Amino acid sequence: MKKLLALLLAVAMVACMFCLASCDSGKEPAKDTDPATDAPTGEVTDPATDPATEAPEDPDPEYNDSYVNLTGKVDTANVEGAGAKDDGSEDAVYLFDGDSATKWCQIVKTEDGTTTIQWAMTKATKIDAYTFTSANDSPERFPADWVLYGSNDGEEWTEVDTVEGATRVEPFFTESEIYECDAPAAYTNYKIHFTKNGTEGTIIYQISELTLLGAKA
Repeated sequence: MKKLLALLLAVAMVACMFCLASCDSGKEPAKDTDPATDAPTGEVTDPATDPATEAPEDPDPEYNDSYVNLTGKVDTANVEGAGAKDDGSEDAVYLFDGDSATKWCQIVKTEDGTTTIQWAMTKATKIDAYTFTSANDSPERFPADWVLYGSNDGEEWTEVDTVEGATRVEPFFTESEIYECDAPAAYTNYKIHFTKNGTEGTIIYQISELTLLGAKA
């Protein structure tokens, strides 16, 4: 009797094992997982660095119905044009600081009475127009004649705009008319060569702000 019971128990155990094996055969194989996260391993795109999810570049601020303000694209670490003061407080970089209380003021020491300011853009940028803002005193120092040039290597320069006999801007801290460029194109570097100001014999130029404009698309 005991032998019979033992035999029946052995048969039952074999049958149970066969049943379990049959049930497991229908399951998908287990995937490798990351022990730290219990998540499937493999390449995962980080949304923060996925080009498809990168935030678009901030638009340039609107200037008026026709233009946007491009002055924020000036590389202020690469502005050339010494000012009248030894401490640098009237250097050309202050043309781009958005503050009309500061200024560029240059006592011209060249024989022909001309002077040049130069700056770089953070990337190639087409300047379609620009304005000057008068400074805090001496309106006769406001430029009358100049040429704007553009370059992509800082060596070869192309004429972008020429102005002769510009109207003196008064009163103080007043923005000029919009000077529209004759031949705008995208350049990484720009310079303005000033050849005359508002009064014969005056050898000082000054402007508080230079605002660069791009045409709206």
